[in-house]
Amino acid sequence: MKSVKEILLSYTVFNGIKIENLMILKKAWEEEMKPFLNMCELYSYEKKNLFVKVKNPVIKNEIFLRKDDILKRLNKYFKSKFIKDIKFV
Repeated sequence: MKSVKEILLSYTVFNGIKIENLMILKKAWEEEMKPFLNMCELYSYEKKNLFVKVKNPVIKNEIFLRKDDILKRLNKYFKSKFIKDIKFV
């Protein structure tokens, strides 16, 4: 039986994205978005776009207004620009 670590290492790419980058993204999101975590969640990542599901329209507007700053803070966790835009679902 394989360990979880062995399974993760055997799947280096998921839908064209390295699993390690998805794990970094999740951790970066949790770290940088602490005040909003209970009101929004990562929904998807596709073609350098981060899709976020937001429960509250006020929080959605707040994230939209801070989008440039949030993008800078999230991208600092990666070697290159990993996220170019935040979109809402």
